Amino acid sequence: MVVALEMKEESGNTWLTSEDMARVLGVTVRTVRNMVSRGELERKRMHGRVYVRHLESVSPVQSVVP
Repeated sequence: MVVALEMKEESGNTWLTSEDMARVLGVTVRTVRNMVSRGELERKRMHGRVYVRHLESVSPVQSVVP
């Protein structure tokens, strides 16, 4: 059984799992982890799980057509 957990804070920020964030952005989980390591996304660990902050300003990655 898989349970998706979305945590909201008072400020309106949403914390998603890396898998859920990847779906929102339309990228792979590895890309989300790379974005976290580059400091583009904020993460926190809670109860043994890693959550990534979803801000309204974060938009899905768009492909560029030449």
